[in-house]
Amino acid sequence: MYQLPLNRHLLCLVNRVLALTLSTLMTSGALLNQAYAENNVAPQLSAQAQSEEARQLWSELHESLSDLGKRWGEHSKLPEWSAMPWKNSQRKNKKKIDQIAVKLMQNVGNSPLDKVLQERETLEAELKALSQKIVKLEEESFSAPIKGGFLKKSRADYEALITQEKKKQAELKQKLQANLIKVRKTFEAMGLSISQTQVNDLFVVITGESMRNFFIRFSNLRILSEVIAHHISKSQSGQGYAGQAKRYYAIYVALVYMLVEIHEVTIKKITTEYIPKVEELAQRTQAQINETEVLLSRDDQAGNRETFEKNLTVQKHLYEASKHYKKYLLTQTQKIKATSKELQLRFEAVLNTYQTISLAESLLSTIKSGVKSINDLNSLSLPEMLPLSDEKLHEEFKLITGKLENNNATDWNQR
Repeated sequence: MYQLPLNRHLLCLVNRVLALTLSTLMTSGALLNQAYAENNVAPQLSAQAQSEEARQLWSELHESLSDLGKRWGEHSKLPEWSAMPWKNSQRKNKKKIDQIAVKLMQNVGNSPLDKVLQERETLEAELKALSQKIVKLEEESFSAPIKGGFLKKSRADYEALITQEKKKQAELKQKLQANLIKVRKTFEAMGLSISQTQVNDLFVVITGESMRNFFIRFSNLRILSEVIAHHISKSQSGQGYAGQAKRYYAIYVALVYMLVEIHEVTIKKITTEYIPKVEELAQRTQAQINETEVLLSRDDQAGNRETFEKNLTVQKHLYEASKHYKKYLLTQTQKIKATSKELQLRFEAVLNTYQTISLAESLLSTIKSGVKSINDLNSLSLPEMLPLSDEKLHEEFKLITGKLENNNATDWNQR
């Protein structure tokens, strides 16, 4: 076997680098192991993560998520801007990140709930059309003759038709109630714990649609996170763990970032759209209260006093309701902001871990490449990419160190 003619200074330097790399890789491995596995056993996937919807979601999104994670991984290394159009910069990179995130936000919003919500929209459209038809029949009934004639309906005919249509109306309302139960069960099948009252509120409050979208995206991202955790943990028993961990962890970085994004999008919608609408309603209501109070104080309107008092009661009730509504929205926003802050902290942590794994893998690859260039390629066969599992990693470095020290007791070809 060809022996490497190394001097002692070079040997000490390489050994120090190896020790540093070993420490870095083992630290990265510990971070991943702590986050995703115990005893190198991949966690059992939940029913949601094993579903056909989850497989389709993974198939459609994992490449874009990987691209997003990698871009965040290199973002801090880029210059803030560059005048050269072919050179990447933080500004260009962030613009691309935003574009990928917008597309992902749309795709990650697909769920089994879509079919249930489409069914509800159809029922609501039918109910609206039927209600309008009943109003029209009631108007026609008012002017209808008591006795009908040829091609002319009587008042009794109209009343029969109205009764028939109201029966259909009641049936549609029952179907809508059943649909709400179906919504809750669909949420539960997606792994979200939600009460029937909370589901009902989603179709009453102004934030309902945004919160439904929020829940759907959160559920899908959570399922994808579970799939990623499974892949990372499962790969620990195989070769090339460092490379696989880097690839999967890039996706995890993207998932956490997307979780932050859905929180921020929801916060923005509440604060810039919903709250201003409620404030505008309160202002209009207050103006109406002021006008009614002026009318109520006029002597020439004494005959309408009872009407104004009733109107004022309704207006004040509406004004108080709008104040409570705004308080509800602000409370909801604060809760979402608190969760968003926690996720932002987590994003910084997972991004740092991903960058650590990238550095460790890069340093290890450099060392292996250096050994190859020093040694004769025909007589030296290096092992595959280092896994981060401690025991195998230790043996890997032991072999490399043994070769660099010209230790004849270590037979490289045994690998």
